[in-house]
This record gives sequence, structure tokens and C-alpha cells, in this order.
Amino acid sequence: MKNIQQFPAALLDDSIEARITYFEKLTIAHPALQNAFKQAMGAITGHAAPKVILVAGPTGAGKTTLATHMYRKVREQYATQMESELDLVPVLYGNAIAPNGSSFSWKDFYVRLLGRAMEPLIDRKVLAPRQLSFFPSDRTSSLHEKTTSDALRRSVEECMRRRRTKVLIIDEAHHVLMVNNPKKLEFQFESLKSLAIETKATIVLIGTYRLLDIRDQSGQLVRRSEIVHFPRYDERTKQDQASFNAVLQTFQNHLPLATHPALGTHAEKFYLYSGGCVGILKEWLARAYARHLETNNKIFDWDFIKPFALTKKALKTIIEEALVGEQKLSDISEDELEKLLKEGLPTIPRANPRTSTRPPVGRRAATRDPVGGAYATA
Repeated sequence: MKNIQQFPAALLDDSIEARITYFEKLTIAHPALQNAFKQAMGAITGHAAPKVILVAGPTGAGKTTLATHMYRKVREQYATQMESELDLVPVLYGNAIAPNGSSFSWKDFYVRLLGRAMEPLIDRKVLAPRQLSFFPSDRTSSLHEKTTSDALRRSVEECMRRRRTKVLIIDEAHHVLMVNNPKKLEFQFESLKSLAIETKATIVLIGTYRLLDIRDQSGQLVRRSEIVHFPRYDERTKQDQASFNAVLQTFQNHLPLATHPALGTHAEKFYLYSGGCVGILKEWLARAYARHLETNNKIFDWDFIKPFALTKKALKTIIEEALVGEQKLSDISEDELEKLLKEGLPTIPRANPRTSTRPPVGRRAATRDPVGGAYATA
């Protein structure tokens, strides 16, 4: 591919901060992103839309970029209606924040979501039976001391109904699964499913492959959800090889540099040190580019860029997680399904109950007392 300058020429005379910001905010429409976007939006707008959509992919694939594009697209679809109905909020977009403690905090999630919806008086969302005063004088007490998850949940439901919210997008949704008891995983999904039913909205969960753990909880959860895969690029397929190389070339063309480097000659190395994840590649290039400008270095090539890559151990962890997630998404064969229907589940033999060799309480063990020697009587 040819080197084509795709950034505003005026950037070359702009400040270092402006050039770095330009590249950091850059998003490109590449095949993996476009396919995931098309599938997710199709699930949202379909006549038989599922209540919950799971968008799963590896770390650094660009899932936050996908979430932003989906949010903007839904707003575009309702732009005309929003002009005439000023209270309409067709889509809400928020993050599921990792907990400080051992389990995900629904209270914190609801507070942040109400803030996104610009709901007034969030700190007064309390259950009336437990409320000591409708106008508490102590305004210094913390929000979390004056609210309950139940009250906040009802406020979220009422807010989404009144604002006629159609879609709720939750980024970093795998944090919802951070619980101190694995048995609570099903309850986490049930809470979201109930929220979708009560508000008649479609909930889009975007996160890592950990989201697939929700799918494995029960058949009902599978029936009410749809999975969208946002994969990394796999060099084992020629199409993915070409797509990744095109992404690398596009990033190169958008780097505000007077002279374009020939990054494509090291495409295999860039793939190796990014695991085929566009987000990891971009963040890596952004770190190297920032240091290039800050140190006024004249050369921006592979030798300069390589030290700013993630460590090999970090990449190993990311790639292993991606491979495990991809394996989870692989389907079973038709023969396996037919065998299950005809033969049922395999019978697991019950272990024999352990029999105790100890005698009942009060009865001596069947052993002879020692005789002779030191035990003999005089």
C-alpha cells in the first residue's frame, strides 16, 4: 500500500499536545469493528429483538469504540423525535465500574446511571418506609448512607420508563460478574434481565469473554440473550492478515509525521506484539509517538517503537484469554447434539457411602488388651 497523508497538514506546525491528542482520539472503521457493529445494531433494531445482547471480545479489540459508535447511531435514529420531545432519552450509555470490595456494587451502578440520565435529586432516592425525614437536615452524610439498592433500582426503572429509553449500553460489563460467591452469577444476570423486562428496553452488555460465563448459567438465560463476537485478527486466515496490515497502514498514514515510516515491512512483528488486537496496536503506537515528539527524535521506525510494546508475559496472558474465549464460542457438532437427545446425559456412578470402622459410642474396640511382660500381675 502507498503512504498517503490522512491527517490535517496544519498539525505538523501545531503543538506536541495537539498532535498526540489527534492520534489518541482517532478511530478507524476496520472489518472486525464493522461486522460487530452491524450484528449488534441488527439485534437491537430487529422486530424480535432479544432483551439482552452480549458483545464479547478480547482485551484491546476496540470494544469501547464499538460502544461509542452504537450510542451515537441510536441517537441519530431518534434525532428528529428528540427535537420535538425534549424529555426523550432513547439510549443510555455507562460503565460497570470494578468494585472496591469483593462484589460488584449495584448501588454504585444505579447512582452512576441516574447521573448519566441527568436525574435530579439522586441523593434523595430512598425507600419511604425507611426514611426518617423527607427533608433530612444532615446534608453532609454520604450518598451511600442515605440510599438503598432497591430504591435506586426503582428510580432507574421509573427514569427509563419516563424517558422512554429503548437501549441501555453497559461497557466493561464483565465487572458485573465480579462476585464473592460463584452461585451469585445467575442472580447478576437475572437483575439485568428483569431491568430489561420492567423498562421494555434492550440491554447491551459489552465486555471480555468473561461475559460468556453468564450464558452458561441456565437455558432461560440463553434463550433471552444473543451473543455478538468482536474478535481479534487471526493471522491463520489470509483475510485477517490483509485486514490487520490495512489497519497498520491506516494508523501510519494518520501519524502526524513529516516523513512516513515504512511500518508495513514489520507487519508480522506488529501483529506478534499486539496479538491481532487493534486497540493494543493503537495504544502502543500512541505511546511511542508521544515519546518520539517529546524527545524530538528524528527517527520513528521499528527499532524505536518496539520498546514501547507490552511485555511478552502480558501479551501471553491476553492471548491465552482470547484463545480460551474463542474456544468457548465454538459450537458443538450436530452428531453431539443428536447423541445427547437420543442417549441423554451419561450416568455417573454413585460412590459407595463410606463405612466407618469405629464402634458405636460406649462400645470398646474389638482388640485384645496386651498381656504378659510389663502388663502381667505379680
